[in-house]
Amino acid sequence: MTGECSRRTHRLVKSTVLILGGLTWIVSAVALGVFLYQYMVQGAGLQVIGLGVSSTSVLVGLAHFVGIVAAAGLCFVIGVGLCVHGLVPLPVREPSGEQKATLHGSSK
Repeated sequence: MTGECSRRTHRLVKSTVLILGGLTWIVSAVALGVFLYQYMVQGAGLQVIGLGVSSTSVLVGLAHFVGIVAAAGLCFVIGVGLCVHGLVPLPVREPSGEQKATLHGSSK
């Protein structure tokens, strides 16, 4: 009985940690999205050269945009993966015929 209770507690703690970790990654992705929105609203790369729009400032803004989108996407995917692993229970495997015989005390 103690072994079964210990396994349940271990699984519950593991699931909780995975879900909390996943939510942390998802919150990070949302924070990057908010940062990206603010960055786009404020000019996205125009801060590099203050003389106006140039090809350098456009390329810097594009590089930042693509990098932040990639980072936010990666954070989101990792977060969803962790949450799914925390929410979906492990499959229960049926013991094979030889293992059943061993479990019931009869051996060949």
